[in-house]
Amino acid sequence: MDIMRLIDSVFKNYYDIVHEYNISNSLFKSEVYMEWEDSIINMMKDIPNMEISGMKKQTEMEKLLEEEKKKSKEYVIGKVFKKIAKMCHPDKIDDECRIGYFRDAKEFYNNGVLIGVIYISNKLLIDTSLELQKPYINEVLKKEIDQIQKKIDEMTSSYCWKWKNSDNIISREVYKNEYVAANRLKKRY
Repeated sequence: MDIMRLIDSVFKNYYDIVHEYNISNSLFKSEVYMEWEDSIINMMKDIPNMEISGMKKQTEMEKLLEEEKKKSKEYVIGKVFKKIAKMCHPDKIDDECRIGYFRDAKEFYNNGVLIGVIYISNKLLIDTSLELQKPYINEVLKKEIDQIQKKIDEMTSSYCWKWKNSDNIISREVYKNEYVAANRLKKRY
C-alpha cells in the first residue's frame, strides 16, 4: 500500500471514529453526570497534570536531526498548502466544498499537521510527489500516522466508546461504574 492510500484510509477511519466518539462521549458524560454530577466534577478538578520525568537528554546530533526534520516538514506543509490555496482560496472561487477543503487545510497548516495537508491535496487530486521526496518526509508522515492511530485506539478503548457500543443496559451500567471508580482512584493519587 503506498503512502497516499495509507494516509487516505487512516484519515477516513480517524474522522469516522472522532465523530462517533464525540457523540458517544457527550451521551455518556450526560448520563454519568445525571447520576453522579457533583462527585465527578469535583474528581475531575482534582486530577493533577502528570509530567513525565526521567527523559534522557538529547545529544547535539539528535537536536540537529530533529531541527532538520522540522524544517523539512514545514517546507513541505507550506508548499502543499500554497497549491491548495491556489485551487481553493475563498477569494478565487464560490464552491463551498472547495472552500471547506481550504479551511481544513488552513487549520492543518496553522497546526503543522503534514498528514492533514497531504490528505486534502490528495482529495483535490493535487500532485505532491515532488514534495514527498524531501528528506525525512516519509518518516514524519509515518510518525503522524502512528499518532493518529494511537488517538483512534485511545478513543475506541475509552469507557464512553464501550458504553455506547454495548448491547444491553447492564453492561452500560458496568461501564459507567468503572468510569466513576477509575476517576475516584485518580483523585486519591
